[in-house]
Amino acid sequence: MAEIVGSAVVQESVSQILSGLLQKYEEKHSSNGFRNLERLEMAYIRLEAVLQRSDKWDITDTSLLRWRRKLKSVAQECDDTLHRCRQRILEDEHIKGTK
Repeated sequence: MAEIVGSAVVQESVSQILSGLLQKYEEKHSSNGFRNLERLEMAYIRLEAVLQRSDKWDITDTSLLRWRRKLKSVAQECDDTLHRCRQRILEDEHIKGTK
């Protein structure tokens, strides 16, 4: 039970971090692009750790199985966003370098 509560806390924390980072990314306030990228990478690492840990559990409860599927979906979205952010930063650096 403690593992489930701990995982739920991690999921909520990661969710809040992701939504804040995504909002900043969408609003194009990337003055601290590298700092935000590091935070997003950390969120992704945490998501992956929770997923790896949950894969070791013998989960039969339907709601927990849905939670794990949702978490996998969020991890994929985080990974995709991470790649887009990296690409955006590289493009911005290239544009600044050519000016």
